[in-house]
Amino acid sequence: TVALYVAAILARRLDAGNRSLIEVKRQLQAGEAPSVIGRTVEKAQELLSHSEGASLLYAGYPFDPFRSNKSMH
Repeated sequence: TVALYVAAILARRLDAGNRSLIEVKRQLQAGEAPSVIGRTVEKAQELLSHSEGASLLYAGYPFDPFRSNKSMH
């Protein structure tokens, strides 16, 4: 039961991530402004990081490897 629950959560998140990547690709091809693309990427990060208090986006990392924060490196 637990495995199915985790699999369902991961499947939803994978689907949301795929949809976000497709949207970013569409925006890039349409020549959208960087601010529009940035908002889409931020929305994707939010979708991928929210799951009942647990974040699997950066599981195992003590810091976000994609965010420049010199105090954490």
